Amino acid sequence: MRTPASLSPRLLLLVALSACGQAAGPSSVDDLDASVVPDDLRVRHDLARDLTAPPSVSIKGVAVDEDGNPIPGIWMSVCNPFGCRSDNAGPDGAFVLHDLEMVSFGVRSHDDITAEPLRGSVVQLILPTTPGVVLDVGVLHVPRFPVAAAVARSGAAPESLGLGDGVTLRFVRDDLVFPLGDPEDKLAARRVPLAKVPRFDLGGEELLGAVAFLPYSTTSKTPLGLTVPLALPAGTAVKFRAVYEFEGKLGAPVPGHAAGDGLSVSTDPGVGLDNLTWVLISR
Repeated sequence: MRTPASLSPRLLLLVALSACGQAAGPSSVDDLDASVVPDDLRVRHDLARDLTAPPSVSIKGVAVDEDGNPIPGIWMSVCNPFGCRSDNAGPDGAFVLHDLEMVSFGVRSHDDITAEPLRGSVVQLILPTTPGVVLDVGVLHVPRFPVAAAVARSGAAPESLGLGDGVTLRFVRDDLVFPLGDPEDKLAARRVPLAKVPRFDLGGEELLGAVAFLPYSTTSKTPLGLTVPLALPAGTAVKFRAVYEFEGKLGAPVPGHAAGDGLSVSTDPGVGLDNLTWVLISR
């Protein structure tokens, strides 16, 4: 509902006087003096708009771990350019979030660095098209991170670091920005089996692999290079995309190629990613 500040001065006066039990001149919009409010239709339109809730949707789903076991009480959020709505899942991992704006958004869980092993985030993008419905995002598998790599406190030179599951990151430490100023200074990666990857619209491209990162949404001021174990013929062209839950969309594709031995794929030299959320690899 729109705030009172968005009402016209004339309507604000009517509301205020009515609340105080005082006479406000005309008793309704129909009785407004045309000499005071020259456009009665506009007043009616503004009043109806102020009293009408904007169209919205709700979502539901179930959060489970890598083995398919429900995660009781896990914190789930929906974020979009207007902000975030969050709530805990129930004891069975089921969650419901209501009154979400009709814009593209992402639903995600949150990292848990107190869990053993570390628990990361899962993210699914939503494009609502019909207001007033409950969208079922199904079962979301939350990745675990058995290992994490320590990151130096500072450094201006490019470096490479293995983050787990054979994933290597190339970065400049001074350009990394950890979410919420994460004090641990650790990074981890987890390759997600294709069967446990939420559905993403790749425009007809084939999904080859997906990697989740911890902390979720570590960013960089300079491109992040990535190498991921993936068996493909040498020189095969691939694309890397980050998932942006606030915008509810995938990032621009970053070009890459399969290595000469056919055992891994890497982003091309001089280009890279800027956000370590989930990264999808396709062709």
